[in-house]
Amino acid sequence: MKEEILRGEGIKKDFPIRNFFGKKLGNIAAVKDVNICLNKGETFGLVGESGCGKSTLGRCLLGMIDRTAGKLYFHGREIPMGEEKSIREMQRKMQIIFQDPYSSLNPYWTVREILEEPLSEERLSKKEKEEKIEKILEKVSLAKTDLVKTPYAFSGGQRQRIGIARALVKEPELVLCDEPIAALDVSIQAQVVNLLKDLQEELKLSYLFTAHDLSMVRYISDRIGVMYLGTIVETGDTDKVFSSALHPYTKALLAAVPRLSKVAKKEDILEGEAESIGTERGCLFASRCPYRSAQCLEARPVLESAAEGHQVACFRWKEING
Repeated sequence: MKEEILRGEGIKKDFPIRNFFGKKLGNIAAVKDVNICLNKGETFGLVGESGCGKSTLGRCLLGMIDRTAGKLYFHGREIPMGEEKSIREMQRKMQIIFQDPYSSLNPYWTVREILEEPLSEERLSKKEKEEKIEKILEKVSLAKTDLVKTPYAFSGGQRQRIGIARALVKEPELVLCDEPIAALDVSIQAQVVNLLKDLQEELKLSYLFTAHDLSMVRYISDRIGVMYLGTIVETGDTDKVFSSALHPYTKALLAAVPRLSKVAKKEDILEGEAESIGTERGCLFASRCPYRSAQCLEARPVLESAAEGHQVACFRWKEING
């Protein structure tokens, strides 16, 4: 049985809506009742369109932003909302790799200063810090002479390697990879993903990997969750979801991936516009779904088991998939 490292139950995150004068008019539900479990040594991929709540969910799970509701467990121990001491203890074993390697690094700091900063709270001697920095620098294929350079001296791919080194220098257990290849040239993306896979195997890391590039998520992930407007509509072992997608939205995402030999079915092509993220009634995908029924407009489906290691939130998944 796999060892659970992080689990979220009923995670919700609302953001306030304010007018020009700052008066609160209401809330937008960015993440809605999400259940998620991450296991030691595995990669869980979160996929979906921009704005679906992937990054917000990831930040809630790492305690980077306060969740509105829901329970969070780290190694089986509950992390209560608002309890700063427990959150800080959890975060000592977590790090994040940001999307943009240009804005996420201080342009005026040297690489040495960038890598020393995460170690500032550690009770380490100068020699111990230097050893850690040189060790992780070697693992991301950067030279010791790069320590005196600032980010301006590096390409996008090299800057992301610095970002990876910064995340790993504290030897975390769990890393949120928040669309880490989205801002890179296509020619560099595979190199960075391969580096992440190699480091995971060597350092026994767990990843929460968010992306909208399905091919990369399929390559790096052991399990995936497909998000739509703040909810997970399908989740399971990566091979099962990609080979036997059950939710209409997942089918549409897969149909949008360019292929040489296969033409997408008409019903797998998305039409219409997404519902407001604050919609409270019915299935959030109903306005774009070619299979919607009256039930879909009135009630919201929840994840149910379709097979071992495969769950889907759809009232009609059995009919749709024959």
